Amino acid sequence: VSEESPLETSQEIFNFDTAMQFFLTSLQSFGSILGYVALVLALVIFIFLEVAVFPGKVRAAFGDSHDVLGFINRVNRAIEQYFFIKTISNALTGVIVTAVMWSFGLEFAFFWGMMTFLLNYIPYFGAIIAAVPAILIGLLSGGWFPAIGMGLTFLLTSLFFGNYFEPRLLGQSVNLSILFIFSAMLFWSWILGPVGMIFAVPLTAALKIILEMNHSTRWMGILLAAGPPPRE
Repeated sequence: VSEESPLETSQEIFNFDTAMQFFLTSLQSFGSILGYVALVLALVIFIFLEVAVFPGKVRAAFGDSHDVLGFINRVNRAIEQYFFIKTISNALTGVIVTAVMWSFGLEFAFFWGMMTFLLNYIPYFGAIIAAVPAILIGLLSGGWFPAIGMGLTFLLTSLFFGNYFEPRLLGQSVNLSILFIFSAMLFWSWILGPVGMIFAVPLTAALKIILEMNHSTRWMGILLAAGPPPRE
């Protein structure tokens, strides 16, 4: 009967301790993430509810001023359209991630699909935050093939939805430069905390609309855009 060497025993203890530390740290992180997820869901629901009644409230407060109502309706449509298209995009991405993880036989497929749906409300960084744990699950559970498969899944969905699907449906309503999106994320997260990263795009889009409506500040709105405005 072969006996385990002290080196092999120490490696097993080290691996077990490392795994337990990682597990406990992950539980703490999941608790913070779940609280953040609940906040995101509540905010999105309240936004959809408020968008439906806000124009009527403005009309009651300021009367039928066409300038005020035109501005409010334009901002309202931009924010409503952004969150509506973003929700559809995130939901489709979450379904694809769940299906791919399930096809590889990986655990927590539905959970990470839901996390992908919620985290993708954060532009650019959300997809990365969602992708890393899913790729690690694929690597630890099935090896390099599932890990590469999950990596390609996140890469392709990000490229398709971020560069084609969302810009095509949103059009000029949220036509912001990537540089200013990153700057807005830093600014609004500093003001509002993590929630500011979710609202960076719609808040900056509203600012862009405000600047474009005034002739003297229209040039600032053009600079915020991803490209020159269409010729009239």
